[in-house]
Amino acid sequence: MDVLNQQPSDQERTLAGIAHLLILASIYGVLLSIVIWWRERERSRYVAFQAAQAMLYQFAVYVLSILLAFAAIAVVWLPFIWVGPPVPDVSPEGEVFTAVRIFTFVFVLVITIGIVMMALLLSLAAIGYAVYGSVRCFQGRPFQYLLIGPVAERLVPPVPPSGGSEPAAL
Repeated sequence: MDVLNQQPSDQERTLAGIAHLLILASIYGVLLSIVIWWRERERSRYVAFQAAQAMLYQFAVYVLSILLAFAAIAVVWLPFIWVGPPVPDVSPEGEVFTAVRIFTFVFVLVITIGIVMMALLLSLAAIGYAVYGSVRCFQGRPFQYLLIGPVAERLVPPVPPSGGSEPAAL
């Protein structure tokens, strides 16, 4: 797409870079990226494309994070709840912990910590990729997310017939 080959102005580079950095603003970053895309979609194809990528990427990251959280609950904690908590068995002889319940508790705890660590690493990787995109935009160099870029291209208005990137004056 020709948007990737344009030489953007300083203001365009700044807005595009900020759109990618908004991943650090949690879900508000998605909303602010939408605002940047909406405001710039008729003014600057470069900013509109980068903001569209940023909003789609950030939205995908948050949806995947939520799905991972629910998957962790379903896979780890629901069977644990079904087996029962590691409470002592009450018998006439007194309280005795069963080895199975202790093992189950330790296993679930280790798996939960592993899932939390994996989620943290995935979040850091997602943020790192967005920061990389932001740096590329600040430098005025082309950047396109692997799977998101082609989808974002559809959100950018086509090139005017004159071949310029700015809309014609009335």
